Amino acid sequence: MKKKGLLLGLWSKQLSTTAQKQNAAEDKFGDSSTKINPTTEHIPLEFTPESDQFREPESETEIEQMPVASNSKKSINTASVSKPKPAEEDLKTQISLIDEDLVGLYYKKSAGFLTEEQESELKEKKTRKKELERLLKRKIYNKKKAQKSRDSKKMKLSKLCETHPEIQRP
Repeated sequence: MKKKGLLLGLWSKQLSTTAQKQNAAEDKFGDSSTKINPTTEHIPLEFTPESDQFREPESETEIEQMPVASNSKKSINTASVSKPKPAEEDLKTQISLIDEDLVGLYYKKSAGFLTEEQESELKEKKTRKKELERLLKRKIYNKKKAQKSRDSKKMKLSKLCETHPEIQRP
């Protein structure tokens, strides 16, 4: 009961302050036709003409270097993230199509309208999805393994060039 009383007191204070803001806005503008929503405040945004907000990127490198707004707390470095291969994209689209079919079948199963044919289709799609996910993981693993191999070869070559400068390319 104590917690409920505290919450009600807090809410009543917030309602009274928003009502006062609304009355002040009505007095300021002179009529009640421009009522302000009590949950939002209008903040005017202004940009100077020299601001980067109005400048269009001229090349692809500028587009890549532009900061990207994201909702997640982690920032993704675009240079370290590799571009997905067409085979990976194909597998991902196949998996998403199977997922959509599975959702419909699960919905029918939960409602009790699943026929025997649809039940066998559900089992087949589950196994197909598992196979595709395994294949996708394998492709991603192989891609990382190949990149690691290329990086180690480059490292060995650079070390060799440091120890024997006569074999460096001109």
